[in-house]
Order: sequence, then C-alpha cells, then structure tokens
Amino acid sequence: MKLRILPGKTKEFFEAFAYAPKVFEAEKAAGIITSYEIFTSVNYEGPDKWDVMYVVNFKNMAALDTSADLAEPVLAKVYGSPEKRAEVVKMRAESTETVSSELVRGIQLKPLP
Repeated sequence: MKLRILPGKTKEFFEAFAYAPKVFEAEKAAGIITSYEIFTSVNYEGPDKWDVMYVVNFKNMAALDTSADLAEPVLAKVYGSPEKRAEVVKMRAESTETVSSELVRGIQLKPLP
C-alpha cells in the first residue's frame, strides 16, 4: 500500500503508524503473514507521489481468504482495546490518503543455462 502523508500531519501519521511493525510481527508469529517491508519515498514527484509504502507477503493467494478472520484476535491483543484500535485507525485515516493498494504476485525467474 502506498500512502501520502497529508501536509502538517507527519507527527500524527508516525504516531499511528508506529503500531504497524508490532501488528505485522504479531501476524507473522501467528502465521498469518510470512513477511513485511516498510519503505519511504526518496525523491519521486508527481500526481502519484507517495511518502510511505508497505508490502505484506502471504504464503499463497488462498491465505488471503482467511487472513482477516485470523487477524482479529491478533489485532485485539496488539491494540489492547477496541477504543485504542479505533483511535489509531482514525489518526491514520486523518493523516494520510491512499495513493494505491495493489495485489501482486512474486515470481521466481530461472537462471539462464
């Protein structure tokens, strides 16, 4: 997912986004995801400019079918209460806009003989 931080909202965004690694690590420990990476944009400018991107990897496409249900108890534990979760989600929503969210498949190329 590629996110653009709204002007003047950098502090609020990173306060909310600080939960992301904790969520991703808990989901990884629970076997919901296999890995994740977080990136920041260095210099791209234009209508599709993004500031922060994160990539979440699943074992296979079928894992997407159950990931939301499996994640609920993990998220409840990470956030501690529905109120805290709602507060963090609201803070992130008010500090960013989504540039794009894409479903992609990794490929393994065979080396040339």
